Amino acid sequence: QGSTLRGYFASISALYDYLVWEGDIELNPVPSFRKRYLSRLKHQYNGENTRQLPSIQQAQLLVASCHLPLTIALVMTLAKTGMRRGENHSLKVDDINLKTNTIRVPAKAKRSNRLAFIDEELHDVLVTYLAWRKKHAKSDWLWITTSGGRIHKDYPGGLLADLGGALGMHTPGGPLCSKLTPHCFRHFFTSHLRRAGMDP
Repeated sequence: QGSTLRGYFASISALYDYLVWEGDIELNPVPSFRKRYLSRLKHQYNGENTRQLPSIQQAQLLVASCHLPLTIALVMTLAKTGMRRGENHSLKVDDINLKTNTIRVPAKAKRSNRLAFIDEELHDVLVTYLAWRKKHAKSDWLWITTSGGRIHKDYPGGLLADLGGALGMHTPGGPLCSKLTPHCFRHFFTSHLRRAGMDP
């Protein structure tokens, strides 16, 4: 299993990191790219294991299907920043700076650049959402429910499954390529940057 192999490498690497810290050795022999990007064994009972890559038109349809300022802002933030689900869920209001049009992304092991950028379209959506949020908020978490509490970490996945299902973009229980998940928008974001000629 890929998860088992990742666990083995993580444990071995952690031991070597400790030995480096203690000064017993000079270098961790487990290459960092192997620790972070150890290939997953792609075995899936239901077939193809490539993530879905939404088109711009599909992304527009998803946003048009949203009815709350929360859902519009959430979907557009995922699509326009490429943040991971956990990073997005960890955002607080103070992480959003509409004067500089930046988002301070919470520190995570896999993230080297902690700034995400807000374009004009996302700026306007966030202004609307923050005004709505101000009337309901009971905490400083960015993403809240209509009752004012923090959304559940699985809320974005459930939202995209519902929206995608109605548009024929999500098949519950199907192969990964037929599922619409928050991570699909990470691929959406990076793919469009690459197509626009941005250096990796």
